[in-house]
Amino acid sequence: MKNLTLDLVFSDQLFGKHPFTDSTTVYLDPVGLYEWTDWTEFEEQPDVLNKIYGQLFDEVVLNQKKVVCFWPLTNPGTQFWFEMLSLSALPHVSLHTVLTDVRTGLGYDLDPKILSIWQDLLTTMLGSLAEDLSINQQFEEIGTLSSATHSFVLFRTENQSGTQYGFEDIHTFEARVDGMGDTMELGTFITHYYDTIEEMLGALSNFGDLSDFSPEFYDKGLEKQFFKLLLSENKPLNLIQKWLVSYSLN
Repeated sequence: MKNLTLDLVFSDQLFGKHPFTDSTTVYLDPVGLYEWTDWTEFEEQPDVLNKIYGQLFDEVVLNQKKVVCFWPLTNPGTQFWFEMLSLSALPHVSLHTVLTDVRTGLGYDLDPKILSIWQDLLTTMLGSLAEDLSINQQFEEIGTLSSATHSFVLFRTENQSGTQYGFEDIHTFEARVDGMGDTMELGTFITHYYDTIEEMLGALSNFGDLSDFSPEFYDKGLEKQFFKLLLSENKPLNLIQKWLVSYSLN
């Protein structure tokens, strides 16, 4: 996954804009978002949160937009605000505040209960978004293996155990990615990790003879390891022809 920064701006201004139509910025305020969907029911209706979060995830990850949020900055000191501030400690989160000189007054006329629900919604969504970006950025797609019966996406990850490898059926992967935004948490559905590329390829051989797979590696070093493994197992195939096919795909 490419490295992304979650660029957050908190403002005490109500924008009254559609949250997702601007080309560079997502605008989140109680009025504008309510016109798009009734967010006040997000605690009782999970589909509401899923709808908003899915769109927010796509705008930040796919369209790389910054997020500008309404927050009552003249009196921000609530538990929700301290949770927001804690996000600034994350390396992939940039957090700024903008205190306007002229108040519209509308923001502070909101019912305190509604304002609390709004702050809870932002805390929930932005905290989840920061966590999802952190998870995704630990994973790098390194290639695919395809045969007549199976197709796999291959991943590499860096964690406390060092470099490890994993794979997922490509159809399962695409179905998850095409679903709601939060299903793009790669770490949640790769169930097995391997300490070396050879161990991962050994596990993949349970799905068929590796010589029947067409490889496409984005890392030429890993591609060489794949063919070296086939060669060490004395597979009856024309390795030069296989390599040329793979090379043409890259």
